[in-house]
Amino acid sequence: MYYVYEYTDLNGNLVTDELIPGGQDKLVVDLNDYIEKRIDYMTKKYMPFINEIKKSLTEIIPMIYLKEFSSYELELLICGKPFIDITEWEENSIYKGSYNKSHKIIIWFWNALSQHTQEELSKFLQFSTGSSRVPIKGFKFLESNRGEISKFCINSVDYNKKGNNYIKAHTCFNRIDLPMFKSEKEVKESIQYVLNNEIVGFGIE
Repeated sequence: MYYVYEYTDLNGNLVTDELIPGGQDKLVVDLNDYIEKRIDYMTKKYMPFINEIKKSLTEIIPMIYLKEFSSYELELLICGKPFIDITEWEENSIYKGSYNKSHKIIIWFWNALSQHTQEELSKFLQFSTGSSRVPIKGFKFLESNRGEISKFCINSVDYNKKGNNYIKAHTCFNRIDLPMFKSEKEVKESIQYVLNNEIVGFGIE
């Protein structure tokens, strides 16, 4: 390891920057020293961009208010909670069409979803709502793209015997269209299809 930082630029070219003069030829013998030099390099390299972000942010929220929060608290306010409680999600969901909370397909759906990891739940939440995180106050305060409270909704759609039974998302309304599958296996496969393909996007309704 040498005192250099390598990265790929926008044109796909490998760029090597020296962390200290002659760093390309100087072997690292003290890892802490290397880390210190790397942090110093990154700070100087990206500070102009950080300052521009800071300038724009403080035009909306004055710094006097931002200083009241720790970095963790500010992240929660902006991004929401990183942990997804599947029970809370289920308790704060509504149903349309032929579905209700006791319908066997809804029971299959929540059972299938509960078997996934936090990372997979985040992907499915993003597919369904456009956000991979939960509001800081929980699913009860999930909002639509208009800023209105809009709970997660599961709407029933007819099952197509010819195939192509996929879950469809309406992220603006935090709603998914869930086909009336014939088995729990089909429900699991449909959720897995979403996760495997990392389907994200939006439509207009």
